Amino acid sequence: NQEYAVLNPSIGLSYSIADKHRLFVNFSTSFETPTLSELSANPSGGEGLNLNLDPSKAINYEFGWKKQNSSGYIEATTFYIQSSNEILPYEIEAFPGRSFYQNFGATTRYGLEVAAAYKFNKWGFQGSLTQAEYKFNEQNKDLNTDPKSLPGIPNSQIFLQFDYSTISNWKLIFSAEQIGRFYANNSNSVEIKSFQKVRLQGQKTVELPWVDFDLFGGVNNLLN
Repeated sequence: NQEYAVLNPSIGLSYSIADKHRLFVNFSTSFETPTLSELSANPSGGEGLNLNLDPSKAINYEFGWKKQNSSGYIEATTFYIQSSNEILPYEIEAFPGRSFYQNFGATTRYGLEVAAAYKFNKWGFQGSLTQAEYKFNEQNKDLNTDPKSLPGIPNSQIFLQFDYSTISNWKLIFSAEQIGRFYANNSNSVEIKSFQKVRLQGQKTVELPWVDFDLFGGVNNLLN
């Protein structure tokens, strides 16, 4: 039996600086318990849960600006997050290809996020840009190196999506992503190079007298 309990205060303030323009600031704390799959991955090889995992905790600060009207919105947010007991995956030789989990000290995350969406007649647009740093707080003192980056999280991401609704109520969606480079392990010895993904989708809601259902299909990684 394992129990977790915590109090997480948060507060947010916003201020209207002009018509449809607003500044906002948020402070919050968060508490994330290990998931069942993380607890079930027991490095001892037994069938019981790995109860050595502790919850991760974080303090979050946000400051941003947003403009919104009936056609869409644009928003820019800076964030700064300090966390402790970060739960991260690792592998061991005895179980190749299998992920186990451990608490890995404190981390710092900070960056800028910009997002926008716009609708014009039958056309729609969504886009976002993230540029950030995600670092472990401790450096490798033996090698005098900078703190390592968190694995599995790219520092930069760009997402663009366009959609069009036809007269026959089909919706065509074209989306593209640019994923920046990131690392595959805690030591940052394995680097995943940046890559792009392009997707084309179509969907339609079919209305029948007794039921409505959605048809959809698409091609992922369209340009290979």
